[in-house]
Amino acid sequence: MADDAADTLEMPGQPYAFALWNLIIRPPRRRYDLSRLGPEEFRLWSCGVKRVDINLTNSRKQKFRCSHFLPQVQRGVAPEPCPAVIYLHQNASCRLEALQLVPLFLPLGISVFCFDFAG
Repeated sequence: MADDAADTLEMPGQPYAFALWNLIIRPPRRRYDLSRLGPEEFRLWSCGVKRVDINLTNSRKQKFRCSHFLPQVQRGVAPEPCPAVIYLHQNASCRLEALQLVPLFLPLGISVFCFDFAG
């Protein structure tokens, strides 16, 4: 009968190769402080901007941390529906990437919604 231990023999450096492979296919998630998203209300040229942070939960009970940047309306005036850009960040990144889009879309009356993927 053949020795079953030979089937499980590890090559030298195999754990390191596996760790390197994981860095490529599943890089570490970017961590950041929420203050880097900026203030909840600010002005961008002639446009007021309001950031609303929410948490959504999917069917697997995973939480999504979300931010919605909206054109700010005057107090006492009902906000009108506006188009939105939903930004999906790249691998190993976070919703901070969407901040570069806010100055492009908000002055045009287009909101920006971004989130951190769960998992």
